[in-house]
Parts: sequence; C-alpha cells; structure tokens
Amino acid sequence: MKCFNRKVYFVVVLACGIMTAVAQDDPSFIPGGRRIDTSKNQYKCQFNGKANGNITDFNNGRFSNSQLFTDIDMSAFELVSTHVRFQEKDNVQKLVLSPMRLLGWGTCNPPGSIADIITDLKINLTQTTGNTVLGFGMGFDNSSPRSKRSRRLTSQLFDQFASPDNSLPNESFEAYKKRVLDGYEKKLDSLALDLYEARAKSVFTFNFAYNQRFFSVLNTQSDIPLVDSLNYYGTESNVWSVNMSYARNIGSFVVSAGYNHFNTRQSAVKGQEKVPFRGLSFSVNKRLVRFIPDKKKLRKTEAYQQSLFVPGLHVGVIYEQLKTNSTDYQFIKDKRISREVITPMIEILIAPAAQFRLGFPITKDKLVTDVKTSSMGASIAYVLKLSNLSK
Repeated sequence: MKCFNRKVYFVVVLACGIMTAVAQDDPSFIPGGRRIDTSKNQYKCQFNGKANGNITDFNNGRFSNSQLFTDIDMSAFELVSTHVRFQEKDNVQKLVLSPMRLLGWGTCNPPGSIADIITDLKINLTQTTGNTVLGFGMGFDNSSPRSKRSRRLTSQLFDQFASPDNSLPNESFEAYKKRVLDGYEKKLDSLALDLYEARAKSVFTFNFAYNQRFFSVLNTQSDIPLVDSLNYYGTESNVWSVNMSYARNIGSFVVSAGYNHFNTRQSAVKGQEKVPFRGLSFSVNKRLVRFIPDKKKLRKTEAYQQSLFVPGLHVGVIYEQLKTNSTDYQFIKDKRISREVITPMIEILIAPAAQFRLGFPITKDKLVTDVKTSSMGASIAYVLKLSNLSK
C-alpha cells in the first residue's frame, strides 16, 4: 500500500511539473497563475458596445426639412430633438422623442424582427400658435447600429483589426497591461470612430408618420347650444406623411423629399366638413464651412467622438406646396386653394445644444377667386438634440 501511495504521489508531482513547464512556455501565461487571452475575441463584445452608439442624424436631425410642415415633420432619427421657431403668427415649439431607444430597447434584437422594427418608434408633441399636434412615426435609417449595413461594417472592420501582442517571458500582468492592453483599448476607441465615419459616408432614411392637429379648444360643454356648436370638433386635421432623405460625407450634402396627405377643417364650428389637401416638400442643404477644419482636432472633440457632430455653417433651400382640388369652397380655410413656399436658409451649428437657423420664407397663395398674393418674411429657429445617452 505504501509503495502504491508513493507511485501516485510521484505521478501527480510529475504531471504538475509538466503542466507548469508548458504554461511557462505559453506567452499568455503570467507568473502567479494568471492567464491572459491574447486573442482579440475577448474584445469583440467591448468593441460592439463602443460601436453601438447612434451617430448624428445628418439627414434630418439638425432642423426640420420643412418650413410649411414643421409641426408634423417626424423625419429625425435622434433619441430626443427639440425645435423652436419664431415667426410672425406662426410660432412652433416641437419635441420628437424615441421612447424605446431612450429605454435601451432593441440593442440585442435580431435584425428585421418586430421588436427591432418598433425600436425606432417616434412620438411627436408640438404646440403652434393655433394648434396642438400629436403624432407617431416609424422608419428606417441605414446608419443605425442595428441595420444590416452597420453590422456588416462592424464585422469587416473588427476582423481586419490585429490581435494584441503576446506577453513577454516572466512579464507581470501590470507591466503587460501598461505595455500592451491600455494602448490596445485606445486603438479600439479609434476603430469605433472609424466605424462611425464609415456608417456616415452614405446615409439613406425613410420615415412614415401619422399626426393629428387639434384646435386650441378641444371640447366645450354649455347650457347654451350655440356655444357648443362653435367648438363642436376637437380635431382640425388628420395627416399621413412619407419622407425620404439622403446624405453624403458626414452630412456635407443632404437632399430630402416628402409627401403629406391632409384631411382638414377650416374651423371647429358644427357642420364643417373636412377637405383633402396634398403637401409636397423638397430640400437641399450644403455645408460651406467646417468650424474645425483640422480633421485630427475634430476627431478629438467630445461631440464628434460621441456622435460625429461637426460644427459648421450650412446653406440650403426648401420648396413646399400645399394644394387642394376640392370645389367645396365654403369649407376651405381662408378660401386658399394653394400655397407655395420657397425658403432660402442659413444654419449655424455650434454644438448639439446650440444650433440655429435663419430662414427667409417667400410665400405665394392662390385663392378660390383666382386672386394671387405673395409675401416674404423671416424666421429664426433653434434646435437641441440628443443622439446618445452615453457612448
């Protein structure tokens, strides 16, 4: 029995010695028994987390691509965007938010699944001079981190990225971390920024929305029948909208188009029928000046690293048309059968929380009596937006 125990002891000691020798020959073995996975696979999840942020919506997020239809425009793909416009007789205070994305919904949903689709659900809350607007919308943005294009770019960039260097013989973990791992993680940050830029080279968005415009007085109850009939209806308009946009080179050039179908009343008085209108919009926007021309300095700014925000000066123009073919003239608001608006504009983008637009809308109206009028005004708009909660 004693001989057997000695043999077992000898075998165990020999096995431990062999395993120790093999481990010490392994470049990923750190003295003290700690083993480092020197393959880059352990960093894939970390990189996906860095690369999963939402970039700035260059197509629609700066300002509404509309002057005439600002209150119902839901084309922006930001977590939160606010739009405040000051114009004579037509002030707008607007809030569009993505509740699912604010709650972190959808980051792990399979592409194309129902859960993935509803992640981009948006809610519109707007107050204008004479109306309250409530709506919802959904859409597609190929620069989204959940799009098939973005997932493909993520895999391509990461697969081309080299693995970290192996540890040296007898190198401590602290020394290895300082020599290799810390620098490797900085390279991952730079790679994530490269991915953001790749996603923003060519961006296409599509959006579908439904909005309701409400009269300033939603409901009235009175013992006097006449008072009830003056505020009989709460809804002024039902609006269905489709918007598309395309941007190149991190928002240096943007073009967009939209179609809106309205069923609208001219007043809340009992007996007023809805009249169909169609609305068209088209806009072009170009960045003239980048306030930080040095690309290396721009890449070091916090706003650029978080969402690719580029401070700059933009110019553009918006063309819009609202028209009806109805001959029920008694139900047409202001007896206006068509309106065309051309708005040259200048945009100054300083920071995500400091963006301004100065527009000069030129308006042409046609009345049911064939009378034509034209006017020119000015409007000032301010935008605040949030692309990411954190990176």
